[in-house]
Amino acid sequence: MTNTNEPSTENGDCIYRIGLTMAGAISAGAYTAGVFDYLISALSQWEKAKASPTEEQPNAKFQPQIVAISGASAGGMTAVLGTIALGRTLIPTNKKTTSGGDINCVLPELYSAWVEKVRMVSDIGPSFLSNEDVEGKVDNKVRSLLNASLLDQICESALRVPTPPPQVAPYAFLAEPLHVYVTLTNLDGVEYYISFANEKYRMLNHGDRKHFTITGIGKDCGAASAWAKSDPTRLPLSVAQLNQAGAASSGWQAMGQAALATGAFPIGLAARVLPADTADYMDRKWPLPTVNANPINPTWPDGWAQEGKQFHFVAVDGGAIDNEPFELARYAIKNDNADNARDAERADRS
Repeated sequence: MTNTNEPSTENGDCIYRIGLTMAGAISAGAYTAGVFDYLISALSQWEKAKASPTEEQPNAKFQPQIVAISGASAGGMTAVLGTIALGRTLIPTNKKTTSGGDINCVLPELYSAWVEKVRMVSDIGPSFLSNEDVEGKVDNKVRSLLNASLLDQICESALRVPTPPPQVAPYAFLAEPLHVYVTLTNLDGVEYYISFANEKYRMLNHGDRKHFTITGIGKDCGAASAWAKSDPTRLPLSVAQLNQAGAASSGWQAMGQAALATGAFPIGLAARVLPADTADYMDRKWPLPTVNANPINPTWPDGWAQEGKQFHFVAVDGGAIDNEPFELARYAIKNDNADNARDAERADRS
């Protein structure tokens, strides 16, 4: 979009930017996953209709494109699992429900994760009320009320590379790169000194996040904002790394661990220990109107200031601090030069 709020174009197409936010929802994450699958199915059908001209063909010059996805807790888990499923190609599938109904989906692994594998009690495998998380462990400690190892198995299954590895054609309805934000609650906290007039105040920030940029999955149109593009703390991942023979890359494994951490409902599910680096927090882009302002950087303990200092922190449910991270998605698609147009004739993002 320009200063005049004219619709932006790429190769003659009008790009309509979409930022998705998936809130924490506990077991209603299954609903979120269903809506996400339906949206992807609809966008896929839109592309097919554009490629096969009929009397009902949609506007061939209008290109909806998901630019950013932000998620917390169950929404963060859906954001990660949904992105992984997209990286394995769309597979139109009909699922039979226990009541005899039919469910059509295009991301069957996402359906399986939320509907078939998550269960309180089961006689065919692990469940939230079984004890695989403590049985046979050396320390025999109970780390949560529910068996969180079930989620580990779901994450491992999602990241397991099929044989043969899939070949993914970029989707026109996804931006290149696709920005994915997962919120976390950092129990250790990151220390900052904030200046007001002549006084400095110490604070610990427990609101944390992971920012991933996915390539090889969408079409490049420069749709993301300068705010999103210039964030130096993002972790770039490629679909090729997801689908490499043997196992997904360590970066995708880290994304899976971020999903487990954002869903770690306090007491109910086990907290996660995540690795970090001081560089992950330097010049981080916050969703604040300070694009040209000096960044607010942490105040590290003595000896940590040098680049590359690694440490670990305990993370729990991202929803404890930011359960609806709308601002991350909004800033990732915002107009860099003017306010976003509000009227239906000129709006080109939502």
